[in-house]
Amino acid sequence: MFYKEINGIKIKIIVIFFLLMALLVSFIPLKSFSVELMKTMYSETEELPDIIKNMIGNEGDLEKLEDNDYYLLSQWQGKNLGQFIPLVILLIAFPLLSKEYDKKTIYFLLSRINRKKLFLYKYFTGLLVSVCIISVLAFLGPIFMNLFGYKTGFYETLLVYIQELFSILFLYNLFFLFSTIFREQIKTFIIGIIVCFIFPFFSMYKPIAFLNIYTYVFGQNILNGDGIDWLYSITLLIISFFLFFVSQFHFLRKDI
Repeated sequence: MFYKEINGIKIKIIVIFFLLMALLVSFIPLKSFSVELMKTMYSETEELPDIIKNMIGNEGDLEKLEDNDYYLLSQWQGKNLGQFIPLVILLIAFPLLSKEYDKKTIYFLLSRINRKKLFLYKYFTGLLVSVCIISVLAFLGPIFMNLFGYKTGFYETLLVYIQELFSILFLYNLFFLFSTIFREQIKTFIIGIIVCFIFPFFSMYKPIAFLNIYTYVFGQNILNGDGIDWLYSITLLIISFFLFFVSQFHFLRKDI
């Protein structure tokens, strides 16, 4: 059953992996060019509104980009890989159960295996695939940086990666819950996309800014030298377990 699930999504896995690999390979050799370009852009923003300047970055942050570790964390783990993590998780999770209802194959599957085993097979297959994809891409960052001659350590990447694991667990359980609730794949995907776009808007209102998981995924606290945000991490872990049990409870009692 596990291998059948992997075989069913192998094309999706390959496409996601190689698209992000292409992004990584094109992003590293352009380090010097990218840093100089952003500095030039900043020097020409004196007359622009503050909101535009903030999008480019402040002068202090631009100077930090000369540091290879900072460049890797802020530009790869943050602005590139980090931005795609929710989308990657959604693409893996959304069809796992909803497609079986959509294609009416749920009847066949439940004639061969009980509901709980089916749920667990689907759940852990998708979770394993999600973790493997992000894990490989996270550590290929510093590996490729060193291969291209930019001396880079692995410690900061490891710290961000730990936060990414908690993020993956939360996002996967959230999107998997949608897959157990909705019977149409398109509806599950659209709701997932809406959720991905809603997260950043929480930062616009300070009292609920903590709900924007992207800040945590990007490892902004680690870039600021504060280390892993363990309180946020444990909170995500607790919510993830809650979502898992809600998904299982709903699926085991859902009408076919």
